[in-house]
Amino acid sequence: MGFRRWIVCGGALECTPDHVAPAGGQKKGQERGVQAMIKRRFQGHNLRKSSTQLDTAGRSQAFGSRESLSVPVTAAENLDLSADLSTIIRPVHSSILGEKYCFEVINSENNHCFGCTSAAERDRWIENLRRTVQPNKDNCERTEHSLSLWVTEGKALPPKRRYYCELHLDGTLFAKTTSRDVGKPTQQSGQGSDGGTGAAGLAPGGQIFWGELFELDNLPPVTKITLHLFRDGDPKKKRHSKDESYLYPLGSVTLPLSDIQGRAFQEKWYPIIPFKPPGSGTGKDQLGPQASLRIKARFQDLQVLPIERYKEFAEYLTLDYVDMCRNLEPLLNVRDKEELAGALVHVLQSIGKAKDFLIDLGGAEVQRLGEKEALIFRENTLATKAIDEYMKLVGQKYLIDTLRDFISQLYESAESCEVDPRKCPQSDLANNQKHLSDSCEKVVQRITEMHSSFPVELNEIFSNWVEECTGQGRPEIGQRLISASLFLRFLCPAILSPSLFGLIQPYPEPSTLRALTLTAKVIQNLANFTLFGEKEEYMLFMNDFLQQHWERMKEFLQMVSNPDSELDMARFDGYVDLPLRLAILHSLLVDIIGTMKQETIDNLEPLPTILNQITDHLGPDAPRITVTSAGNSKPVYVPPKDLNKYSPHHNSMQQLPEAKQTPRMEKPRRQVSRTRSVPSRPLASHKQPKKQTSTESLDRPGIPADPPMEIFHETPKGPKPLPAPVPWIINNEGTYQIQPEHEQTSLLDKHSQELSDLRLGVEQVTERELEMAKRLEDFIVQSQDQNAVLQAEVHDLRNLLAMREEQLASATFRLGVIEEEREEDERKLSIAIAAAERMNVLEEQFAGLMQDMHQSKGDNSENVKNTPYYGIGDQPQMNSN
Repeated sequence: MGFRRWIVCGGALECTPDHVAPAGGQKKGQERGVQAMIKRRFQGHNLRKSSTQLDTAGRSQAFGSRESLSVPVTAAENLDLSADLSTIIRPVHSSILGEKYCFEVINSENNHCFGCTSAAERDRWIENLRRTVQPNKDNCERTEHSLSLWVTEGKALPPKRRYYCELHLDGTLFAKTTSRDVGKPTQQSGQGSDGGTGAAGLAPGGQIFWGELFELDNLPPVTKITLHLFRDGDPKKKRHSKDESYLYPLGSVTLPLSDIQGRAFQEKWYPIIPFKPPGSGTGKDQLGPQASLRIKARFQDLQVLPIERYKEFAEYLTLDYVDMCRNLEPLLNVRDKEELAGALVHVLQSIGKAKDFLIDLGGAEVQRLGEKEALIFRENTLATKAIDEYMKLVGQKYLIDTLRDFISQLYESAESCEVDPRKCPQSDLANNQKHLSDSCEKVVQRITEMHSSFPVELNEIFSNWVEECTGQGRPEIGQRLISASLFLRFLCPAILSPSLFGLIQPYPEPSTLRALTLTAKVIQNLANFTLFGEKEEYMLFMNDFLQQHWERMKEFLQMVSNPDSELDMARFDGYVDLPLRLAILHSLLVDIIGTMKQETIDNLEPLPTILNQITDHLGPDAPRITVTSAGNSKPVYVPPKDLNKYSPHHNSMQQLPEAKQTPRMEKPRRQVSRTRSVPSRPLASHKQPKKQTSTESLDRPGIPADPPMEIFHETPKGPKPLPAPVPWIINNEGTYQIQPEHEQTSLLDKHSQELSDLRLGVEQVTERELEMAKRLEDFIVQSQDQNAVLQAEVHDLRNLLAMREEQLASATFRLGVIEEEREEDERKLSIAIAAAERMNVLEEQFAGLMQDMHQSKGDNSENVKNTPYYGIGDQPQMNSN
């Protein structure tokens, strides 16, 4: 299998796929992919020593330096892309070239790599070049492929080595991890959930942690995802060493696409399949059977429709995004809130409503929390996730300009910032405190003095928050909103986890991570205007630093929230692909709403119906939301009752009764009275009507003549009467007269009385509403008080339960001790009883012996008495018998 090679020619970095494996085995992407090509280029130009040349286009090209690995982005203007429709334009991961914000242009002739100064500039160039290739891009249907992959850690690797991984898609190198040292062998137990196997004891190798995330978009169709594990050679030794083992991968892991497709991340341990280079024996670098990588990945294929298909959806979002968020908020889990907020922020940014969205969410957050201002932007709400995503979107350049240099210096520094006496020697404590104070001083200076790249959009949002809170008589809440969003949700998390915010790729070492953690803690306390307490006694020495910089922090917060600030700030100039973002949001909402109960879905109308209308264009296999007929049907015409009896589709014989041939009397014609403002219309006739005087009557056969209209012209006397609601009335003679003045006055009095009654009714309803609102407020306060009391009781009960559990555990322990003592006493007692019984036996034996001894003594004394006494010279007589 071949590896992708990067070729640098004349300052342009060209990428050519290499599908032919090298003779004699599979080398590591021809000297680790990019690095061998860069190395050969440096060797070819080592005599020039960073000399500068001008190409035919007048562009400066430096050889032998890192700046020469990519071409300035202005050179992309000279590319002719309109003739080749197969051209691919996509970003290049920073791990490939060691440079950020690069993109490549791949066509049938060659490949070029260009470098930009920011992610927004790169995205804008990519979009402009794509529109050059495909001018009608937004009106075409396309499929977008994306991969999100975490390389978390490896285990059971040969110790005392450094390793890194390369990510290949269909044999092409797309990214690679940093080189990390293997840690000590870890205690290993059974692994049932993660797919690995192993027995208890030390693994036959060490553990290595990367913790690196790769977000790859605009990918070509992918059929195979592979991770290759390489051993990183010592740069000092491999210059003169002939050992090429580091050029070959130690092993590889292949991820089945079917396992990681979908919206959810899939995480598991994958065994590493060893790769044995040709001619190599069983060396110490060979992988064991337990070697594996823990990977968390997600691969998505998203079908993007022409933008006109999302028209109604975009209009709904523009007008009803507040109601949609309010209805969905209580129904979502934390992961859904995070993804929905991110997708919605990108869509609203593209249509120009993102700032209004964030302003509304901030105001709603203040209203929701009330007096609990300490919880602002600390909970997992849509508002919190949305402000996170928006600041990452518009504030990326500000974040990089402010913190990247500091983070890089901290990664390279060997100074320790550990100030906990329990974790560092007492002799190093003073130096470590000074290092921490200096680091915090640098960060505060960078944050408060970096004005030119602060986003104008955040300034406008912050100023609106301050204005709203000041109007409510709570200006301190506005400052809390700003500090919570800017520091709690953006700057301090970026200091704590710089790899997740694009500031640097590798995960920090333990000592660096500790320095970042303590620095973020100090900056957060400074933004909250809070001193360290007894809970963190080892940080009390930083309270002087906090008090010295409070005024500086207040001035900074006022500056970034001042709508009339004269400082030169930056405006977001990146590009958001609106059709793609609408497709992502549509897919996300379909997945979320489709799993809800039917009653909940019906309450979200018309959103489910709008989403289904888009789904209709994605094919029959696309997931749909189940909508009831009431919610899915459009308004229809409801005919009047018994319309079929008079329908014009029926003939006259069906709709009208038969006319009886009986004579009927001529009914007199009703006179039509008219006002002076509406003149009488002449009869429809094709002939010119005859001129007649006003007193003449029209001769119409069979119809009696109308009496002449009499119009009375009265000259008003006195003041002009009030206009009447009805200007004309009919008298008994059939003539029109103006109402008398007293009748008009009585009518006005009547209307005034009715209006007074209505006003009185409205006042009574308003009083009842105010009373109900007061009752509701009292009920809410009472409920809150009861809730607080209940929570306090629950807390007390939990404490009591914990105390009882501790007492029970203590009693159980004492009972166990007593039981052990009892068993020991029983054992001793049994021994004592046995000893007593033995003693009794011995006493009986002793008594018997004493009795025998006394008896023996008695016998001896008797024998002595019976023995005769012989004098000197006497001899006893011997019995001859």
